[in-house]
Amino acid sequence: ERLNRISPANLCCLLRSAAYEPWAEVFFDSLVIGGKEGRLKNRFKDSLFSDGKVRAKTGWIKGASSLGGYLLVGETPLVFSIVVNYQSDGKPRTNNARFRKLQEDILRALMAQGA
Repeated sequence: ERLNRISPANLCCLLRSAAYEPWAEVFFDSLVIGGKEGRLKNRFKDSLFSDGKVRAKTGWIKGASSLGGYLLVGETPLVFSIVVNYQSDGKPRTNNARFRKLQEDILRALMAQGA
C-alpha cells in the first residue's frame, strides 16, 4: 500500500530537519530510550549504548522491519533509519528477531567507529 512507503533516506531527512525545529527537544524526548523503555527495553543493553545513546522508534509490518531515530556518538547525534524488507518463508532467515539483531549490529559498528 502506498501509505506504508517512505525511504530510509527521506526518514533521515525528516529526523535531521526535526532537530532544528522549536519542538525538537519535545520530539527527541518522546522517542523510546534504548535499553530502558518500550519496545527497546530489552535491546541496546550493553555498555556501548549506556546513558540513552539510542533514541528510536521501531516499526514492523508484514515484510518489513525498521528502526529509526537518533544515535548519540560522543556528543554528536546521528540520524539513522534501517529498514529491512523481506518475504517471510517461515524459516529462521526471515524471522523478525534476526533483523532486530542486524539493526543493533549496524548501530554497534557505528559506535565502535566513532562514526
